[in-house]
Amino acid sequence: MKSLKRNIFFFVAIFLLAQTGFCQQNLNDSLVVDSLGRALKNAKEDTSRLRLLVQLGEKCDLEEASKYSDPALELANKLLAQKPDEKQRKRLLFLKASVINNIANVIEINGDLVTALKKYEEGLEIMKEIGSTYGMSESYNTLGFIVERQGNITKALEYYEQSL
Repeated sequence: MKSLKRNIFFFVAIFLLAQTGFCQQNLNDSLVVDSLGRALKNAKEDTSRLRLLVQLGEKCDLEEASKYSDPALELANKLLAQKPDEKQRKRLLFLKASVINNIANVIEINGDLVTALKKYEEGLEIMKEIGSTYGMSESYNTLGFIVERQGNITKALEYYEQSL
């Protein structure tokens, strides 16, 4: 009987520790979102605003993602239309691809894998255009995950291999 009580105690203790860690992570994310929101209110430069909107879109709750991703995509397109120099253009395109991937992530979580796949492919094309090996690797890995969930193991392996 003591052994059973001890096992139950350890199980409950581990469960509570895991929950505490989860709550702490949510609290940390909430603090980060609040901090980024304050920084966004004070940001003067459009490029700073864009970076903050991208970060907010990554860190916020799913329900609020479009609140940040939609204006970020609009701002990225506006800044790109101003014909920046090549270095700045690549930075802006990287941020635009990040926004597109954030949007794809929300679509994926909501269960529309076909539309999410198209969005992730759009982000990948931008990463290819700017030559971002990090961005391409991350994109191929995500595409592999999506097509694996769709049951296409052969294509998933191709994407995973390209991500290396």
